[in-house]
Amino acid sequence: MFARKMFYFLSIFEQLCYVIFLAQMPKTECGGHERSGFRNVSGNGKKDLETWLGMPEMKLPRVHEKMAQESAMFARRSLNSVDDVYKLNNQRRKKLPYTLAMDLLTQYYNCIKRTHTRQRSVYQTYITKPGQRLLLKCHQCFKPGATTEMKAKVTWQHLQEKGTVLSRIQSNGNYKITPNRDLIIKAINSELDGYYYCTNGNRYEAIHHLTTVTSTQFHAVSENTTKSLLTMKNLTRNNLKIFSSWSNWSKCSHCGKEGFRRKIGLCTIKKLNERAPVRPVDIYIFYYFTGSLSCQSTALPKQIRELPAIKSRPNEVFYNKCQVACPKKEGRTIIKDQAGKVVEVVMPGYLSLHQKRKMAHPVIRDVIYTMEGSDVIIRCRTDENIIRWQNRSKPLKHFLESRKTKGRVFIDVTNSLHIRNTQFTDTSLYSCWKRNILLQTTKLVVTESMLDSADPYIIYSLSGITIFGLLMTSCCMYSGRHRGMAR
Repeated sequence: MFARKMFYFLSIFEQLCYVIFLAQMPKTECGGHERSGFRNVSGNGKKDLETWLGMPEMKLPRVHEKMAQESAMFARRSLNSVDDVYKLNNQRRKKLPYTLAMDLLTQYYNCIKRTHTRQRSVYQTYITKPGQRLLLKCHQCFKPGATTEMKAKVTWQHLQEKGTVLSRIQSNGNYKITPNRDLIIKAINSELDGYYYCTNGNRYEAIHHLTTVTSTQFHAVSENTTKSLLTMKNLTRNNLKIFSSWSNWSKCSHCGKEGFRRKIGLCTIKKLNERAPVRPVDIYIFYYFTGSLSCQSTALPKQIRELPAIKSRPNEVFYNKCQVACPKKEGRTIIKDQAGKVVEVVMPGYLSLHQKRKMAHPVIRDVIYTMEGSDVIIRCRTDENIIRWQNRSKPLKHFLESRKTKGRVFIDVTNSLHIRNTQFTDTSLYSCWKRNILLQTTKLVVTESMLDSADPYIIYSLSGITIFGLLMTSCCMYSGRHRGMAR
């Protein structure tokens, strides 16, 4: 109790010293601080990341509610003390914008309050798809005026699934570390699976575990075949139960006409009896990841993942028809001056000199060359849960294309377009859309195999060489006989 009071006292004293220091700074410097981005030092309180499966964040209570209430009371008392000091210094010097400094301190204490009351775990697990963009939070609250050197003490490290050495992560290539020390992975692949540690000195601030799931680990179910949905299964001998954790419905793929939506059922295992051990190997990691894990998570011991009931159970994706109205088009825009007088009326489809033009959504364009008879996977590089594919102007539907081509052309659960045993007729322009917004275009060019195209030339060359050799042999034999007869 004495240590806690000392901590509160020292924290208040430190903030008061910082306030007095800010009060003596000239006005122009404070404006510079505002422009430099100090208004965002605390981050936001909203959930910045939802995985493509729509799975809830894995949480584990780490701070008791009593401690959270004490932290909030401490923040309020500190702000009241700071408030008095600011009023006193502003009356004397009139150099510090009161609202700016108070805003910085309020954001800092709100960040601390959110960190204590979120009851979050430092351990979080994610099931991701190849090519997905992912944000890993470190949940750091930096004091106003924190220098780059102070922020650089917060580092990220990666431990691969089969690795034994931690590798430090830098902002280059596929990784990006934000000013708030959060980690962005631009394109996930199976080689990036494993543990990610956010450390501040010798203290772990966050631990994330990533597992990449491929399309072959999913079982597709349509609206008319609900009987094939998998049910919960108890493994009494192993003290485990297997079930599907369902995500929320995705948005409809079309507007104004019939489309489809989907939800993902992730295979999940959990203890039947929390107090009893798991057989054949107890899983201590359940205590960190809120008692449940994905069946495909590499955080599970191999002996558990290799159990027949767990290994054979796939994830599920359920498709359903939907129809939603398209958003209404914007009406005319009325522009007024400061006095409220109408300056201009802009009709839909036109822009005024008083308006900024909206930038068009960037479209990814690429070309793929492949030989006849090979397999091609075209991925739509987006984080959207539901998209639609087109072959030029012809829409490609999930179930219909697979049925028409007998599985040669299909769209998997990760929104990737698969074309097996490519033919010359597959040469076309393929595009993926988010409703009526074009996201990516890919031109597929199927070429003739180099070996097949070279076969005629090889045959002609060998035939020519053979004929030329026979003629030369005949000439040599004839000239030899002629010389013998002459002698």
